Parts: sequence; structure tokens; C-alpha cells
Amino acid sequence: MIRFSLRKLFVLTLIVCGVFAAARMFFASLAPVVPRAHLEQLEVGMTKYEVEAILGKPTRRRGASIWVYERPFNPARIGISFDEQGRLESVNNKQIYP
Repeated sequence: MIRFSLRKLFVLTLIVCGVFAAARMFFASLAPVVPRAHLEQLEVGMTKYEVEAILGKPTRRRGASIWVYERPFNPARIGISFDEQGRLESVNNKQIYP
């Protein structure tokens, strides 16, 4: 007969929760930073408001002209750059052609 104390049950629960949390972080890191379907909607000349409506708020901003999208535990990132008028110019330093 196996006898569980409250302490053993608590430790076992912590271990199981830790394993699930680690698995969740691992699988989250495999997901794309921004879904391809969203990136395909972007067009040169879009305003920052239009880009944000499609991609959501950026993770970081580098000055006024570059937005960066990242995910925790995922080494990939997407860089969106805007021209002086605040219009979409390129994604990951690649020109988007109309």
C-alpha cells in the first residue's frame, strides 16, 4: 500500500506543473512571430495605424521608424520599417512590392 503525505503530493504537483510549463514554453517558441497570412496583408504605403490593426502592437519600437515583433523563447523577430511620413516601407529590410 502506497502512503502519500500532503508534502509528497505537493512536491509531485509542483513537478507536474513545471513539466507542463516547460512544454508550453517549448511549443510557444515554435509558433511564428507573426502568422504569414498577416504579413501577406501588408502593402507599401500603409499607415502605422493600418499595420497595427493587422499585426497588433509591436513588442518594441526603435525610434519612430522601426517596429519589432518578437515572441518569448523564439529567436526569430520581424522588423517593420516606416518612411519619414509614417508609411510602411519594408519588412525585415526587404522592400514590399505593390
